[in-house]
Amino acid sequence: TTVFRKCCADLYNAAGIPVQAGGKLRKLYDKRPKDVSQVAYFKKAVLPLFPPIFHKWFINTFDEPTSWFESRLRYSRTLAVMSMVGYVVGLGDRHAENIMLDSQNGDVIHVDFDCLFERGKNLSVPELVPFRLTNNIVDALGITGYEGVFRMCSEKTLFVLRENRV
Repeated sequence: TTVFRKCCADLYNAAGIPVQAGGKLRKLYDKRPKDVSQVAYFKKAVLPLFPPIFHKWFINTFDEPTSWFESRLRYSRTLAVMSMVGYVVGLGDRHAENIMLDSQNGDVIHVDFDCLFERGKNLSVPELVPFRLTNNIVDALGITGYEGVFRMCSEKTLFVLRENRV
């Protein structure tokens, strides 16, 4: 298994886009005009510096077409299941170091379940999103993005959870 953050950092570094924890981004955020929202600034100034690149991990890791296709399917399905189960149990603290990838088959594995039952909403900076779907996470879902296999498996997972509630 490997950490999602490391996969992305390795891909960016290989593409000549250096990734340094905090340094470059912190300076960039310090330049944000006060009248521009953080979201707008992020979309305009930060995202262009880090284009989605995660799809290349599957190309590099699974060089056989069949294993590449199967690993992308497994990634999409397990990402959906982990995202929906995490949403239902109120799992927070989902950052790139708490998401692991199985380099043998593409499965997504979440770790660190310390922030359950919506504890993330009580942090000093409350977590407002139910699960992570960053540009890089969506990039590996393929041409349909979150509207394909991810959406179908998310709906089926929620159906199964709803049907088996106590």
